[in-house]
Amino acid sequence: MAIGFQIEGHSKGRSAAVQEGGSVGRYRPNGLITYQMPYETGNYTPIIATDEDGNIDLAIDGTAYAAIVENIHNGTDNAYWTASATVGTWTFNSVAQAYDGTRSIDGTATTDGDIARFDGTTINPNSYTKFQAKLYFTSFPSVGNKALNIQFYNSSNVAVGNSINMYDYVNTSLLNTWQIVDIPLSAFDGLEEDIDRMDLTVVNTQGSPVDFYLDGIDLESKGGREFFLKPVKEEITHITSLELSFVATSTSTRNNDIDPTGFGFGVALAKGMIFKTNQTNYDQFSYTLTQNSDFFTFPGAEISHLYGDGTTAMFKFKLKYDTPLELNPKTKDYLSITVQDNLTSYGTIKFLGAGNILRRPDLTSI
Repeated sequence: MAIGFQIEGHSKGRSAAVQEGGSVGRYRPNGLITYQMPYETGNYTPIIATDEDGNIDLAIDGTAYAAIVENIHNGTDNAYWTASATVGTWTFNSVAQAYDGTRSIDGTATTDGDIARFDGTTINPNSYTKFQAKLYFTSFPSVGNKALNIQFYNSSNVAVGNSINMYDYVNTSLLNTWQIVDIPLSAFDGLEEDIDRMDLTVVNTQGSPVDFYLDGIDLESKGGREFFLKPVKEEITHITSLELSFVATSTSTRNNDIDPTGFGFGVALAKGMIFKTNQTNYDQFSYTLTQNSDFFTFPGAEISHLYGDGTTAMFKFKLKYDTPLELNPKTKDYLSITVQDNLTSYGTIKFLGAGNILRRPDLTSI
């Protein structure tokens, strides 16, 4: 049974009360509240996004940063990572099928528990954004559980990140044609240390195994240049708003409307800016902005034409969060924008965040 009582202080004091059972909630916790200050306080700080070299201006030629590709195996048409059959029968230079070149990996003789191992040079997976392969089925029996699991390892042969079933990313009913397997590296969850080995493991719990060929296995980045907003001083940071500001040579004036089909004061972007929220090693949100109207994908977005004298103009996109977005350094959270187009015609572009560094009432770190 809930009870209610009140503790009174002197005339300038404060009071404390036990909450009745029906009024208990997230912001009205059960129990005696005897303090006035919140457990967490925030120290305001502005944050400016930077690329990996510390640059803050997004008005760059993003096309100069080509996509990075780490080739793993393409049926020995080229010498990439070294393949070996740890368990079972694999043919790594089959001429029966090929997506590129004349050879591919033949897995038609594999069965449950068979493993192919690929050893390469040590690479940092953070330099890449996706795993890609080409997959060809000649049969895919429906009986039993079927999988072709991908697992990466470090130089100590310790598994890194999750194991992912390649079949979850293709149409398993589509036979006798090549399919492209695209898997975001964030799906591997925890792929945060250097790797130099990949295993493919066949799972077939019942019925006949899958007959397949593989080609063009690699890791890829999207290209462009990525600018990051990260937790301040390696402390938990709450982001309350974001701004993307442009200053450019333009004939635009203060009274002109902003063209919804353009980008800033220019034409729509061919590739676009990729806006991304990454928390707990997952891309929680990703969206490509190619024109001004795309900004309104975000609830609470505002677009302002701040200045224009016919020669120089300023434009700003602002996004306010109703609930602060938490960036935790322990899980390597971040926000980012990737520039893929040539934006050097702008005078300057900045990506900024308004943040609060969370502290306890005694100002120590959380």
